[in-house]
Parts: sequence; structure tokens; C-alpha cells
Amino acid sequence: MIYGMDAAASPEAMCVAAYNAWAAREKMLSYTGPKVGFEVRPEGNMSNIPPRAERAGCDAPGLINAVLAAQTFPTDVLPAAQLEALNLSVHETIVADWNQDGTDEHLVWLDAMVPPLLFVAEGDHYTLSRPDVRRRNAYTQRMMRATPDGSGHFLVDLVILDHHPYNEEASLYDFMGPMDCGDTSASSRERSYGSVQLWQMVDSALRQMLEAPVCEAASLDGLFSADGRQFFAGSPYVQVFGQPQRVGGIVFEWSDAQQSYVPPALPESTPTATPDVIADKPVDILFGAGGILRMGDYERLLAEVDRALTLGRSDTHPEVIRGLHYYRAMALEGLDHDAEALSEYVALLQGDASSVWTGLAALHVEPIGG
Repeated sequence: MIYGMDAAASPEAMCVAAYNAWAAREKMLSYTGPKVGFEVRPEGNMSNIPPRAERAGCDAPGLINAVLAAQTFPTDVLPAAQLEALNLSVHETIVADWNQDGTDEHLVWLDAMVPPLLFVAEGDHYTLSRPDVRRRNAYTQRMMRATPDGSGHFLVDLVILDHHPYNEEASLYDFMGPMDCGDTSASSRERSYGSVQLWQMVDSALRQMLEAPVCEAASLDGLFSADGRQFFAGSPYVQVFGQPQRVGGIVFEWSDAQQSYVPPALPESTPTATPDVIADKPVDILFGAGGILRMGDYERLLAEVDRALTLGRSDTHPEVIRGLHYYRAMALEGLDHDAEALSEYVALLQGDASSVWTGLAALHVEPIGG
């Protein structure tokens, strides 16, 4: 952090350097899988849970939001140039005519580890939104593809490792974990792990069309048929518009009507269909909660978690219940129901000290006084 701040060319860059140093550590240690080398103090506080990056480093997200809110971005100057003029350094830009209206849209990642900025031209100025498209990393493959009906373009974002990832690595590179692959035919260290996300523009905003795990090495072109109307998913578990579905190794077909790739209909009479319906089991709703949270759909997340808690049975593992309460607190916090969110976090902190959800709840609560 000190070296990064020392090399910064502006106060804004200094703030970003301090924030990024802590944000990377927080992201890795906040991974919800088993922790390597995690220690739990007798009083229940995890010894290496980091403080929030905004507090320990600098509130770069708040600074950036304030700068953006005070600025109008005219269309006669490239968005990246305007951001640089505001001392907001640009990390990467994707320029494409997503919706085929004859005007390019600009998806811009800043050096700061915050969601990117989507600039969409409206008249003589750009409107801004903040889609949660993953930041490029050492394992990223990307390309823009035309929709099969020629009505627009979508982004293919593939992240795949050719080795078994440690839990921190899976968190840092933000892909669905190996537990989603469902492949037991080979050793875990003989399989590849990653995920592919498809993003398209709908009403001047980017929407994640689909996310699926990738369980073997794949090229970008290899994910699609020659005519682009089929998308190949080799996993039994996928996210479709944030909704988890377990559908087996499948081929998604492009739908002109829905403007997306859709899975085939499940057979109506399958002996294992009832126990395997992912949306009707608390544990599976918990697995899907992260995807809904990343989309920022807090109302839906709250509704899904409350439904899962209602569905909870006597044989539901206590860790699943605690996980659902953690996501319930996150949803309430996102909806600005701070008092209710705090109540959920405190209840988790007063529960099982060895639970990973207790440590995650501790990230959201700051003790006051002695």
C-alpha cells in the first residue's frame, strides 16, 4: 500500500492505491468456502478477518461516486479521456455498438477495484450505469459476438484455470467453484475450473444473460455452434438471469423472441426431478444467492431467502440456515434497512463462533466503545 501511494500522481490515485491494497485482501479472505490457515479466537472473532477497505485504506468508491455525480459527460469527448481529466485513471475500455443503433457504447474499468462504468449516448451526453462485469485478470478470455439474429452484440467473458484453484484464487478471480461442475470421473487436479458469463444490452443497461461453470478447457469459439445459435454448457448447474437451474450437460438454443440463449425444457416426468429442483431446497437457494447479490437485486434476494427459510426442514444443516440469514442481512443492508440488517448480523455473531458466516458477519459490524 505504501509503495502504491508513493507512486501515485494525484490525491485521487493515492486514495485508489490505498483502497486497492485492502480490497484485494478483503476479497480473498471473504471467500465463503473453507479457509486455509483461518484461526478463530475463543471469543469468536476470526483473527485474520481484514477491516473494510474503505476504512482501512481510503474510501475510493465514495470518492469516485461523488466525482461522477458532479459531472456531465458530453458525447463529443471520449469517456476514457474525460475520466482521466478527472484524475480517475482508466484500466481498460471495451468500445462496441451493443444495440446496433449506430453509436458506440463504452464499458470502462478504472484502476480502482470498483464496478465498471457503462457510457450510453443519449443526445449530446452520456448516461452512466454500473454493471458488475468482471475485471480482466490473468485467466480472462473475452470477445464480442453478434447475436444470431443480427439485432445486437453481447460480451462473452470466460475465466478458466488449467489447474485446481485454492479457495483464495477462486474468490479473487470470481468464478463459480468446482463444486458446480458435477464431474466425478477425474481427479480434481486433472480438471479445469472457471465460468463463462454472457452480457447483453437491454434498455440502455447491461444484463447478465447467463452464467455457467466451465469444467474443461474451452476456447471462446468452442462455446458456440458455427451459426452461433447454440451455446454449449457442460455443467449440470447454471445461472439463467440470476435464477439457478440444474439441467444437466446441455445445449442452450438462441431464442429470437427472448433475445437470449435458453435451456431446453425439463422433462415433466423424471424420477429424480422433484428432489433435484434447485429452487425448492434451502441449500440450493443458498448456492444461488450469491448470483442474485452480484446483480444488485436486493428485493429478489430477500424474497428468495425468506422463501428458503420458510421451506427449511428439520434436517436442514445449521450452516445453511446461518448462510441464509447472512444473505438476508446483506439484502436488508442493500435496501437501506440498516436496523434489521444489524439485528441479523448480531444474531450471527452471537451464534456458532466456528461458523464461516460468523466471520463474514463480523465484516459488517464495527464495535463501539469497550
